Amino acid sequence: MNFKSLKKFVADQRVRAQAIRDINEAELEIQRAQSAASRRETEERQDLQMKDQRNQVWLELDRLHAQSMIADAKRRALPSATVTSEDALPGSAADVPMIEQIKVRRIERTS
Repeated sequence: MNFKSLKKFVADQRVRAQAIRDINEAELEIQRAQSAASRRETEERQDLQMKDQRNQVWLELDRLHAQSMIADAKRRALPSATVTSEDALPGSAADVPMIEQIKVRRIERTS
């Protein structure tokens, strides 16, 4: 075995080892970038879902507010005795057990 060829062999092996380390590091960097992109995508999807849910809540609140305004206008426009349980909003006195409800007389109009 020649001494020069052994030195060259060791040097080549070191270069090869460094190249392998560089390739592995590059692959790890790619994996980290893909993981970060996947995490950002998941966060964005969750953020959009939360925004959609928040919008649904606001739409429902607007709907309930409009119903409340209509029911209030009906109560003010009609004499108090003509307001019936059908005029009430869902979740209001109409849904309370009969014992707790205030009795309202229904006046039939004849035409």
